[in-house]
Amino acid sequence: KPVRQKPGLTRLKSGRSDIPKDLRTLSMSCSDKIAKWVFCGVQGGLLASLLAEPIRLSSITVSKPFHATHDAAQEAVTRALWGRLAAIEKREHQLSKPRIHICDAPFANNLDLMRSKALRLLSEKESKSKRERARTRERALKIPASGLALNWYLDASPEILVGISGRKQGSSMKSKSQKTCSRLCKAAMWTLYRTVLGVTEDAEARPKGYTACKTLSPWYTVTHF
Repeated sequence: KPVRQKPGLTRLKSGRSDIPKDLRTLSMSCSDKIAKWVFCGVQGGLLASLLAEPIRLSSITVSKPFHATHDAAQEAVTRALWGRLAAIEKREHQLSKPRIHICDAPFANNLDLMRSKALRLLSEKESKSKRERARTRERALKIPASGLALNWYLDASPEILVGISGRKQGSSMKSKSQKTCSRLCKAAMWTLYRTVLGVTEDAEARPKGYTACKTLSPWYTVTHF
């Protein structure tokens, strides 16, 4: 059964739906991912083993939700991204508190905004019957969220991925080829990590496995949850 939403809990995507358990993803919700970055840093376990301290977020900017006031959005986002972490703050770790900025300019492709536009356009059109108007309204409200993901960095072209598989757009869902994998996947990060290790003095002294290298940093091991 769907789990009733409660503030402060961590959730997996599709955790509130009636999708069968064997079909649900193991992806964390967006706010939980960002809360983890706030607490542990954005560098991840591999890079942490090469750093003296975590890479912190200094501020986070969020477009104001379609049906929320500015103050309500500020309070909710602050609670979700770092306010709830105060309860698990550890003696060895100082909780980062990035500034939260709420942008009043709406995101052009906001799902609620797109549905509102669709309903407005439909209301301007003359329909033949009440039943037909109800059907068009139902279709407008079922506009799905995009299933694509986008990543980019300086001096590189954007990479478009299929969210459900994490593979490049246009590749087969059943493909297992390394060429269809994202440049942000674990295999790619492991390759870059070993390249960096190749120019360090203690490369030979480090473990050879991916999991073992993720646990080398003492401060990341302490803060990770």
